[in-house]
Amino acid sequence: MARGRVSETETIQTAVLELLATEVTKEAPLMAGSLDSLGATELVRVVRTRCSVELSPTTLFDHPTVESLAKHVASLLAVDATDDDQQPEKDVATETDSELVLEITSTAALLPVRDRSCAAGDLWGLSQDGCVTCGSVPLARWDADRVETRRFSSDVVARAGYGSFLSAELSWFDGAFFRMKPAEAVPLEPQQRMLLEVGYEAVHRGGSRRASLGESNVGSFTGMMNMDAASQLPAEPGPYDLTGVGYSAAGARLSYAFAMRGPCVVVDTACSSSLIAVHLARRSLQHGECSGVVVAGPNAILAPAAHVGPALAGMTSARGRCHTMDSRADGYARGEGCGAISMKPGGRDSTIRFRGSSARHNGRSASFTALNGASQQLLLRRASSDASCKAESTGVVEAHGTGTALGDPIEMSAIAAVASSKKSALSVVAVKANVGHMESTAGVAGVLRIVELITRTAWVANAQLRRLNGQVGSVRRKDVVFVGTDAAGTVGVERLGGVSSFGWSGIIAHGVCFSSLE
Repeated sequence: MARGRVSETETIQTAVLELLATEVTKEAPLMAGSLDSLGATELVRVVRTRCSVELSPTTLFDHPTVESLAKHVASLLAVDATDDDQQPEKDVATETDSELVLEITSTAALLPVRDRSCAAGDLWGLSQDGCVTCGSVPLARWDADRVETRRFSSDVVARAGYGSFLSAELSWFDGAFFRMKPAEAVPLEPQQRMLLEVGYEAVHRGGSRRASLGESNVGSFTGMMNMDAASQLPAEPGPYDLTGVGYSAAGARLSYAFAMRGPCVVVDTACSSSLIAVHLARRSLQHGECSGVVVAGPNAILAPAAHVGPALAGMTSARGRCHTMDSRADGYARGEGCGAISMKPGGRDSTIRFRGSSARHNGRSASFTALNGASQQLLLRRASSDASCKAESTGVVEAHGTGTALGDPIEMSAIAAVASSKKSALSVVAVKANVGHMESTAGVAGVLRIVELITRTAWVANAQLRRLNGQVGSVRRKDVVFVGTDAAGTVGVERLGGVSSFGWSGIIAHGVCFSSLE
């Protein structure tokens, strides 16, 4: 068996040498060096031909080194039965937490809108009508024509010219309601204002009032990744300027405003921040650290320099849209907003439950910011195990789905592999196609979307899907995974929905929700 593995390694190393004209160590990620996406596709084709194995176009993202790729090929050839990527699945069934039922009591949101046909918090209305809120950068944020772009290519300028922005004036804030003096409320940056307003709305909808929150054991969990306002501090800060910005202050605002004494946590795991916050809040409830939680994720785009950064990295779309699963996919459109959910221990009569979750890291990927399909498969299975259900029981998945040419196929490949034994169709949707990628808000926005889908037992069209991305089509299993375009249908009878959120740093999360509504 050792000779067989060496043979696969030598074959791959030879192919790499032919493509790059240089040797690469077995442990080094191939795409972290000089191998680009076209070279990766060619390498997969060469290995497929020389080793006579079926490999998907995204194989190198799941097995990014010569060593891991050789092991994968060897396992496909049945040369070695101890494939490393399969070993973790043996203990999936053992990772089960308490049977405590956690109920999602209420939700709230502040979302971009392009017209008045949908309210700023009406996620279902946006989804159902196929609204797309992305557009050019508004003057209320900055004058895009006055941003220095002469040193940038026309492609970068185009990528930096779009976004999905809140229509509400960010300076509007009722500080008196939160018992803040004007001197303290004026320098409060927009994300802290959104956290207070949307967070309280979620708690209030859940039946709590200001009087009942005081001295309570309710926890506050916040996911956030951007702090553009820090770059706009005056040269001589006033007494409230420093507390008006900063992650620690933002996370503590809700707890302080309503005298809540439960755990208070702020998480920055990039785009997965708010779903990681939901995961941690669930664990805190399971361990009895708090009697209830409010989880929120805000995002505000305030500084042109921070907006140009993703464009320079080629992350954002030159068309200004998240073309999720579509052949036009060329990156994502950044978005603003805030979402919040309120959870507490419930019972078997709880209608909407957050059943399970998992959080992990990609491990070694093709590059630091690249996705890893094998890690995503493990994530989905662990979350389902935590929810005490089978992965194939899920009826709908709110995908991370940023609309990148390679990221979407990697995610779809992982979903298809986990759902391989599913007998009915699985709907895959992504709200980013409507409201853009709201970054730290994205995870909790996905939870809000899933709650809508499983309680209404209906799915909605992917707003930007016109022609399926060819690589998505090549990796999805058409008999088990359905990507909707314009037809109507229902989700699985078990009313289970999953939501994924992936951070560019490799920190990933998946949650499972359940609705008992008939």
